[in-house]
Amino acid sequence: MESRTADEASYYKERRLMAIRKMAPKSLLVLYAPAPVERNHDTTYPYRTSSDLLYLTGIAEDNFGIILASDGELHVFCQSRDPERERWQGPVLGPEKIAEHLGLDREFVHDFREFRQELTKKLQSCDTLYYPFGQDKNFDSWILGEIHKLRLQARKKISFPEQIIHSGKILHELRLIKDDLDLTYLRKAVAISSRAHNLLMAYTRRFPQGISEAEMKAFLEREFRRQGAEALAYPSIVAAGQNATILHYEKMSGFAQSHDLVLVDAGAEYRGYASDITRTFPAGGKFSPLQKEIYSLVLEAQKAAISAVKPGISLEDIHQIAVHVLCEGLWKFGLLRKIPQFGKNTIIWHFPTSLDEVKEKEFYKLFYMHRTSHFLGLDVHDVGRYYQDEKPRPLEKGMVFTIEPGLYFPIEYDFIPEEFRGIGIRIEDDILVTEDGCEILTKDCRKEWQDIENLK
Repeated sequence: MESRTADEASYYKERRLMAIRKMAPKSLLVLYAPAPVERNHDTTYPYRTSSDLLYLTGIAEDNFGIILASDGELHVFCQSRDPERERWQGPVLGPEKIAEHLGLDREFVHDFREFRQELTKKLQSCDTLYYPFGQDKNFDSWILGEIHKLRLQARKKISFPEQIIHSGKILHELRLIKDDLDLTYLRKAVAISSRAHNLLMAYTRRFPQGISEAEMKAFLEREFRRQGAEALAYPSIVAAGQNATILHYEKMSGFAQSHDLVLVDAGAEYRGYASDITRTFPAGGKFSPLQKEIYSLVLEAQKAAISAVKPGISLEDIHQIAVHVLCEGLWKFGLLRKIPQFGKNTIIWHFPTSLDEVKEKEFYKLFYMHRTSHFLGLDVHDVGRYYQDEKPRPLEKGMVFTIEPGLYFPIEYDFIPEEFRGIGIRIEDDILVTEDGCEILTKDCRKEWQDIENLK
């Protein structure tokens, strides 16, 4: 892992201070990196550390953990240097570099093998424990067992945590508002992904006889890596033709003819930060008249939703704006006049008489079945509460999220005109809430149909 600069280290220190301010007196916040997961025999899946640990430390190694006390004391546990192991697995930072990165005296950085032993000691003077329970059942069981042992010694001068609070109550709310370092890494991830999407949209038209989903996926992900991405933010979706009506399609076994639309939902990860972009484009470079009409409707819905973004509005408001535009378009297409409701062994037909009825009874969900937005950051579906006091949460400056309306007409929908069947379109951008509006972080990724057709 590359070194952090002193300026970056100051951001991690400030984040830890913000966490401490929200902690109860006599409390500990405990985080550790998950162990690598075995794939088969002696190999493991590609490693990804805890996002909360990345947020507080910027360190992505396994066998790493922290104990942060409400009085400000920080103890870090990491892998020690071992030349023989590093010959096989690569170098690690080691205690000295980690102490330097985090601005700690060396005495506060320990070997990871001491993590559980030290945690047991510190639990003896702790009233509240902040910990991400549910992440590792084995560790959950161990830590509850240690607390139970301490409880049995209540006659001695030993304290123990009377309450365990999920660490996300503090950290996930902090992560929701992006600081300058968050945005630096997010912008880099977005720039890599935007350029790769543009290049792919131009690349496919070199193949008048068509191109496989697998080759498109390989081209896109190679571009991510070539430009410096460290990983995929999530498994790429490259869906040609009717496969685009499958929302989380990942098989990559299809083939795009030049007249087919291709839906690509893919994003690069940089320094742990995710980008999330979806573009839909004609493999051969030219939209058919009907493809252009449907695409323009989805783009209109997205633009209407984006134009409404500002502090105070909610993601629910944004969703309803997109739904309204899509419903108007579907109504004009005549696709909402006869709607089936599928039961176990029956079909009930509905004949809506107005757009209000369509929206109230959610008949549009046959064609638009997902939400319009999700938070974005260290996780592609990032943390943070969507509701407060059971009401949609108002957006604030510094929040980042997606806007991704779509329309899907599966080939088996025999109740709609045949020319619509097998078309799936989604357009997704990454949005930053600013003081009085928003910034489209993915603005450099082409999405106007004219711009897509003119790519070279």
